[in-house]
Amino acid sequence: MPGPLPPDFLSGLDTTPASLPSWDTAQNLLKAYFQWANFSMPLLHKPTFRNQLEFLYNLQPSVDLVNVHTSTEAKLAVFFVFEVFAVALVIMQKREPSKVPTFMADRYHTTALKALIESGLPTSVQGVQALLLIGQYSYHHPTAWATWKTTGAAMRLAVELGLHKDPSSSNDLDALTLDTRRRVFWVAYSMDRSVSFALGMPPCVSDGAITTEFPTVVDDALITSDGITATIEKRFWSKRFCHSLFRYRQLQSEIQSMLYDIPYPAHSCANLDQWQKDMHRRIHKWHDEIPRDDSITPFERETTDTFDISLHRALLLLYHPSRNIPTPSDAAFKAVAQAAATLIGLYRRSFREYRLTLYWQAVENLSFAGTALISSYISSSEVRGFITYQTLTSLVRTCSSVLWGMVEHFPSFKVKLDAFDAVTWKALADLAAESHPTNELETSTMRDSDLDINQCDDSQTATLNGPVPRVQHGHNHWEAVPATDGLRSIATSLSTIGYTPSSQHLLIPSQTVDDIVRDSSFYTAISPAGFDDDIFGMMDWETLSSMSDIFISNQI
Repeated sequence: MPGPLPPDFLSGLDTTPASLPSWDTAQNLLKAYFQWANFSMPLLHKPTFRNQLEFLYNLQPSVDLVNVHTSTEAKLAVFFVFEVFAVALVIMQKREPSKVPTFMADRYHTTALKALIESGLPTSVQGVQALLLIGQYSYHHPTAWATWKTTGAAMRLAVELGLHKDPSSSNDLDALTLDTRRRVFWVAYSMDRSVSFALGMPPCVSDGAITTEFPTVVDDALITSDGITATIEKRFWSKRFCHSLFRYRQLQSEIQSMLYDIPYPAHSCANLDQWQKDMHRRIHKWHDEIPRDDSITPFERETTDTFDISLHRALLLLYHPSRNIPTPSDAAFKAVAQAAATLIGLYRRSFREYRLTLYWQAVENLSFAGTALISSYISSSEVRGFITYQTLTSLVRTCSSVLWGMVEHFPSFKVKLDAFDAVTWKALADLAAESHPTNELETSTMRDSDLDINQCDDSQTATLNGPVPRVQHGHNHWEAVPATDGLRSIATSLSTIGYTPSSQHLLIPSQTVDDIVRDSSFYTAISPAGFDDDIFGMMDWETLSSMSDIFISNQI
């Protein structure tokens, strides 16, 4: 039986119903969703969703939950179809804000939620899918819903249903049911880990309790209740991409557990130094195994670039000062500096090329990289010999300018940007006051020219991560800045920023649902169906569909 939703689930939202778009527009939105959202998080089985879509289009186009869409099946179809449309629109809006208005995504979203309240949340796998679909919307558009709460509710329901464990006998379930259980769980796991770690909150289920295998790699069309009609040798790259993402979340989860749990997991017999070396090897092994063969499409090839950000984010977390390793070695600090500098360059390039959609995550990662870079510089003489003060200042300036650009897309993060600027520029000013050049900056180990943050191609990434020449302190080298007590205090504060969540939770920005309704309330005086058709009619779908060549839904 469907379960009740909280009475305030729609509090303050405009519930003016939206009408179904034309069939052709629906196909374009469907294509956008499965290419950009479901591609990396395969929540929905495409043929099953198409059945819901066709069922809904056989009814009248205007949503009427009182007289027409009265059955639970119809109400759930309204929810899934309209929420998929909303997710597709909000992702498209990040790329073409002038062509895709945000209020359309918001109104499709609220129509979907109204239908879900009317039907009740199913206490089944479908209920987990519903919560995760809402989570996908706020994942890309975190203004009205706390993604952590939504994905947490989804994960708890998944565990209650036993999705974290494969059935003792897989013969008890048909192939489609088993694969749906697996894909839904691993999407929930991936979102739970991503959001929980960003907020410094605990995940909902420990890795040791999970026995569920990854979903199959074959195309959805070949997965039916009668079985899987493709041999396991015929692999489809998009599903292999999902597997790479799931494995990354597992590595990320282990790093978080080993470095921040007290005590770190008792099942680990290795000391932390040995574990760090092994994890470093496994991170690079994971990155090397990402599919990059000639059979993948240009869009898929571009998507693999997002894993470069994931690689250096993982290395940054691995070597950054943590609860269980509060004072890393000089070698670890150098690894932090290398990863942080590379992340700054990669994020600048991604931002300039319009590849980002998860600005909340990008802001968090980029500000972490900037503070980690300064902290490592202050804390380690080896880093100070590797990076000049001039290069450090240039990188921090770049980090700040990119953050400013991101905040334009997400004004709620201005508080975080202001805090970043205040702390980092205070640190740089103190460094400048306590250091002095012995001569020109001509023989530094890492020059500004070694890292062109405007380009940051593979060769420059290799420069950062390759062997670092031994520092030769000569007459022309910038003299290493001694780490005074004042600078050490700053370094401690900066390193703490990396893993202690602030009171300004990233996914719960200051803008409320009432703000959204007030900002977009003008459309309520216009015929919803006619206005939607006008907006969709103005969209250049051919141009939007070509976004796949340059637009990556960055969920790493």
